[in-house]
Amino acid sequence: MPAGTGSAYSPDMVLTLVRVYPKSADTESVRRFLLGVLGPTRVQPGCLRCTLASESEPEALLYMETWESMDDLLRRLQSVEFGKVLEAMESSACAPEFSVFELTHQQGLELIERVRKVEWQRGNESQSPARQDESQMLYHPNHKTIEEDPL
Repeated sequence: MPAGTGSAYSPDMVLTLVRVYPKSADTESVRRFLLGVLGPTRVQPGCLRCTLASESEPEALLYMETWESMDDLLRRLQSVEFGKVLEAMESSACAPEFSVFELTHQQGLELIERVRKVEWQRGNESQSPARQDESQMLYHPNHKTIEEDPL
């Protein structure tokens, strides 16, 4: 699978999250700056995904990278290119956040289906049809995708 384009899973996959809180006047320039980092990052060996999203409360930019392995991430952190991410972090009006998650297991829609089926079997009779449809929706009001993988 080409770097940066897929949703492949490996047992030692690593996810990084960078949350930056730019000053209101700087939000658009920081957003454009981080958008410029996405393409070059996606083509790096071991990059599975690289995205940028915004959060509204509090206003923040969320930059995410997913790597095939910890070795790939460590190589990324030592790279000159990662300095651009650090530069964006330095523009934060308050302390930026940097988190690394080592993923040992991944589940997808099958988990939702399994859990929702059990919930539906337990309480479906007591809900109106409109409420049943509404309960099937997944939405988080504080996240808005700015840029998603185009491939």
